[in-house]
Amino acid sequence: MYVVAYAATSAPDPDGVVEVHIVYSPTFLLTASAEPLPELVRVHEQSATRNYRGNELLHAVLDEIVDSYGPMFDVFRAELRTDVPLTSLFAFVSALKQRPTMPIAAIN
Repeated sequence: MYVVAYAATSAPDPDGVVEVHIVYSPTFLLTASAEPLPELVRVHEQSATRNYRGNELLHAVLDEIVDSYGPMFDVFRAELRTDVPLTSLFAFVSALKQRPTMPIAAIN
């Protein structure tokens, strides 16, 4: 199976998102990205001490990719409860960045 996913990254990156290519079979899993992805390093380190079955390792990789959006989601969820209307995602993000107390790194 071949999957292309996009992970939010904590590494310095212009857009904060890294494209990850995943090749999976029951006997191996390969991930490749043009940029470093610290979030997947955790899965690699865990695999050294944990005996994953093939599908469990794929699940761990995809789970880490999904979880990488957590900080960004937290900012959006908190702000959607306030006065910034969500009529356009780009306008919403721009409005958030204008607020002096906003953690820009979490938004980017």
